Amino acid sequence: MRDSSLTEKAPGDSTASGNSYLVVILRNDRDFRRGARTTKAIRRLARGIYRVPVQNKRVREYVQRFRHLTLKRAREIPRVKETDPELSQRRTYVLIAYSFVEPTAQQKKKTQRLLNRSAYIRVRKGAVLFPHLRSKDITRFYHNGKGKRVLTPKEFAEGMKSIGAEISRWSRVRAVGLKSEREIADSLDTTIRSQLSSLETRITDLQERTKHSSVSVKTLKSRYSELMARIKEARSVYSLVRDIWKRDDSKILRKMYNRLLRCRTAIENRAARENSSR
Repeated sequence: MRDSSLTEKAPGDSTASGNSYLVVILRNDRDFRRGARTTKAIRRLARGIYRVPVQNKRVREYVQRFRHLTLKRAREIPRVKETDPELSQRRTYVLIAYSFVEPTAQQKKKTQRLLNRSAYIRVRKGAVLFPHLRSKDITRFYHNGKGKRVLTPKEFAEGMKSIGAEISRWSRVRAVGLKSEREIADSLDTTIRSQLSSLETRITDLQERTKHSSVSVKTLKSRYSELMARIKEARSVYSLVRDIWKRDDSKILRKMYNRLLRCRTAIENRAARENSSR
C-alpha cells in the first residue's frame, strides 16, 4: 500500500513541492490517458488519477477539456468545528484508489461491506475521498466506543489490502478552486443518494415479501436482521457525515427505520398466525 505525497519525485519528474496537483478524471480516463502520453509532463499514479505540473500552460489547457477534480497538499488540517459549509475550501481529505486485477464475487462483496462501514465520497470508479482529521478529532469521532464503529481511512485501506486490492493513498489534500469544491459536493450528494436508494429498495422488497405466504418466516426474519444491521451501520456513518461534512440525512434514515419496524410487526403477526394454525 502506498501513502503518496504530492511532493515526491519520480524518475525524470522535475515537479517540486507546490508545483504539482493531483487531478482526478471523473469519467472514463481512456481519452485523457492517450493525450497525456503526448505531453510527457503528466504522470499517471493510479486509474483516473494523475500528477499534473501547475506551471505548464499547455498541460493546464489540456486538463480543462475533461471533467475533473483538482487536489493539492493542504498546509494545515482544520478542526472539525471550522469545517462548516461556508469554509468548505478548508476541508482536508484522504484520497484512496483501489483496484483488483480480476475481482471475484467474494472480493466485491467484501469491498461493499468495508464501504458500508465507511464515511466516504465516491469520486470515480475505484477512488474515494475520506475526511482527513486531526488526531484528537479521529479519537472523538471514530473511537467513541458506541458499538460497531465507522472505519478510519487507514482501516479501510488495510481492509482492502487484506482482500487482495492494490491500494494507493494520498493524505492531507484539499480541493483547488470552486469548481472542484462543487464536484466534491455533488459527488457526496450522489454517493449518499445512491446508498439511501439501495437501502430503500431492499426495505420495499422485504415489505412486499411479507405479503406472500410462499416466502418462509425464517427467510423474512433473516432479511430483516440483515437490514436492521445495515440501518445501524448507516446511522453511525451518517452521524459522522453530519458532524464533519455538515450534511444531515437523519430524517430519511428514521423513516426507513420505522418502515423496517413495520416489517418486523408484519413478520411477527405472520409467525403468530402460522403457529396458531398448527
